[in-house]
Amino acid sequence: MLTEEIAKIVRVTRKTVSDCLKRYKKHGFLGLYDKPIPGRPPKITNDIQRHIDSHLEASPRKYGYNMSSWTISLMRYHLWTHFGIAVCIETARQWFMRLGYSLIFPRYLLLEANEKEVQEAVKDIGILLEKARFGEILLIFMDEATLKMAPTLTHVWAKKGSKPTVPTYDDKRKVVITGGTNPVTGKTHFRLSTNASKEAALAFLKQIRRYYPDAEIVIVLDRAPSHKSTIVKEYVNQDKKMHLKRLPRYAPKLNNQGGIWKWFRKRVPHNFLFDGPKSLAESIRDGYRYLQGHPERVISLTGSV
Repeated sequence: MLTEEIAKIVRVTRKTVSDCLKRYKKHGFLGLYDKPIPGRPPKITNDIQRHIDSHLEASPRKYGYNMSSWTISLMRYHLWTHFGIAVCIETARQWFMRLGYSLIFPRYLLLEANEKEVQEAVKDIGILLEKARFGEILLIFMDEATLKMAPTLTHVWAKKGSKPTVPTYDDKRKVVITGGTNPVTGKTHFRLSTNASKEAALAFLKQIRRYYPDAEIVIVLDRAPSHKSTIVKEYVNQDKKMHLKRLPRYAPKLNNQGGIWKWFRKRVPHNFLFDGPKSLAESIRDGYRYLQGHPERVISLTGSV
């Protein structure tokens, strides 16, 4: 059979038929198989795959991006700026999946304080409590709490089958309480503001000093930024009879003021929408009037470290 006839039957060119015949004569049937076609090399090499994998394990902020979570778009930008590689969204998504990643909702991880620091703090607070009981110092636990306009919900007594409702709306306003409590005498102090700023912390310390003008005062407080501000440090340094005892990080249970906040949250913002910050603040003042008239109640709320 002529080459031209074969070409017409299989619908290829004469040259293709001729090449196939030559390969058959030289290599037999194996010569008719096409050689592997290498194709275009992949843009994402093994090294880049490892790079993507290691970066997805950490926050983008570690690498200088002002974002807390990786997105496909951010990874595309990262690949372009670091490797000059342009990939489409679907390609990047496919590589995320090939590396074993998928969209997963995270959960909170409660940070815990250093156990050694906690034990040392408990020992120091015990010593301070003894000094306070003997009248050597005035001990005050200081902290801040934020009560928002949006009411919080809790169980209420209601008729069976009914569905109690609490009105609310999108109101971002809030009232911040800066409070301080003496766990020995049950005396409690407070100051209200719109935010937990360094100015609010300083104003509260000045308020304490005005109330106890000559006392040797030790303030136990956490490591909030407002408590470590320059204006607070300068004020305490000038006041030779006021000292700050800072608690370890992530150890809120060491601050006795937490019992007061728990009492307030049950009493004030639950199941009620206030007309505005003024009415919310007045309710807080009413709560403090009660506590200031019942120091034994304050002592039971603050407990002991």
